[in-house]
Amino acid sequence: MKRILGIDVGGTKIASCFVEPENNFKVLESVTLSTEAQQGKGTVLDNIFDSIDRPLAAAQLTAADLSGIGIALPGIVDTTHRVVDIDHEADIECPNLPGWKNVPIRKILEERYQTAVYVENDAKAAAVAEASLGVGKDVQHLMYIGLGTGIGCGMILEGKLYRGFSGVAGELSHIICADQTPLYKIASGKALFDIFKIRGEDLQARCEAHDPVARKAFDHLIFHLGIGIGNVVTLFNPEAIVLGGGMMRMGDFLLTPLAAEVKKNAFSSSATRLKFLKAHFQQDAGAIGMAYLVWKHCHMLT
Repeated sequence: MKRILGIDVGGTKIASCFVEPENNFKVLESVTLSTEAQQGKGTVLDNIFDSIDRPLAAAQLTAADLSGIGIALPGIVDTTHRVVDIDHEADIECPNLPGWKNVPIRKILEERYQTAVYVENDAKAAAVAEASLGVGKDVQHLMYIGLGTGIGCGMILEGKLYRGFSGVAGELSHIICADQTPLYKIASGKALFDIFKIRGEDLQARCEAHDPVARKAFDHLIFHLGIGIGNVVTLFNPEAIVLGGGMMRMGDFLLTPLAAEVKKNAFSSSATRLKFLKAHFQQDAGAIGMAYLVWKHCHMLT
């Protein structure tokens, strides 16, 4: 099989990597660029092109040498047409990419590179990476939760990525809390800054320095995530929850109390043997997951 290029587009960075499927998806070349999301859709598209062109040039290859391109984006993906459907005006689906609504990203890339292109939501792609190649390789029922600026979630049920009827399954961030507020507005990195003026990357250090505001913010985060994730555990009864994203730089400082809070809130029979795992893949999770999805699709055709 030819090589595969996986891309993960985020609000601040675009990570792309060449992988060799025959060699356990070894990363051969990788590039990380700034998204420059605030510059508009055209600039973001140019940076996506650059994230493809640079590793191709470094490997002295052309798009003809690829089996395909997989691209993960932080928005609702139309599973029929692979269109990124982001309602920015409602500030719901993807405020990280202003102006992206009904962007035919698959068509744009296929016309430019003349190769097959596959598109998926970033959290779903990360779930695939962890379930297929990461810490969840032996898990049939898995939830990946990315805790960062927002809250991403992808679900693997009976060993398969679960997208739901229209591809929107797993939107944990939009679970409505008791006061009619979506979870992401009270328990994400952005929420911590909006409510407590604390950045997620500073939270642990400030808690360890006995900062009372930081401790209040941390307890607030654990309490609300514990309810939101606990409800999903009760509903889907996963075997493991894989935690990734920028906030997981805190490691066990975050994982241990969060696991306890989730188990306290979930139906006991659903949580008795529930495992909490730290994600193996970090910034390349979406790109690796997309490369795997491309490989799987090509493998099914042979």
